[in-house]
Amino acid sequence: SNSKVQEFTMSTAYDVSTVTYVDGYTVGGKASSLSGLDFKPDGTRMFICNDNGSDSNIHEYTLSTAFDVSTASFTRTQAVGTVENVSGLTFKPDGTKVYLTEGRTGSDDKTYQFSMSTAWDLTTVSYDSVALDHSSYTSNSQGATFNDDGTKFYTMDSGAHYVIEYTLSSAYALNTASYTSETYTNPALSPAGIIFGPG
Repeated sequence: SNSKVQEFTMSTAYDVSTVTYVDGYTVGGKASSLSGLDFKPDGTRMFICNDNGSDSNIHEYTLSTAFDVSTASFTRTQAVGTVENVSGLTFKPDGTKVYLTEGRTGSDDKTYQFSMSTAWDLTTVSYDSVALDHSSYTSNSQGATFNDDGTKFYTMDSGAHYVIEYTLSSAYALNTASYTSETYTNPALSPAGIIFGPG
């Protein structure tokens, strides 16, 4: 019931040593086991995964002030029936696709690709019948992110502490992904998410 999205500012952009706590937004009434977070690029919508076993779903919030979580209001819940134990969430920047990583204990260690016929409208989401299988490289996939042009995809092995990288021959299309490399993340042990700065 106390699950929150916490907001911080940095006096120097992307320098976490300059971080200062701002506030938080409690989402516990809607999502009790948070496992993924992403924003629409303009900061007016926030999306959270609720990892609840076979009842995993995405919760959408509208922010009246961009990127200010204290101004968030609940919009809707969207079920994602093909995915259980969600551990990562990311969107294509134009809002026409969403990707969910499944990777907690007992799950399939895959990232699933969905399309939205109306950009950023979860009510129009449909499964693309595309799933990138990570099971050869990890038994505990955590997180999901792309590089700036969608030709690289990354997830984490939380147990063995690796970033797993794939190369995509067609941008944002997981069915064109091929394994590239693994990079050890020490001292970040048991990582639960991954994101890159721009460029």
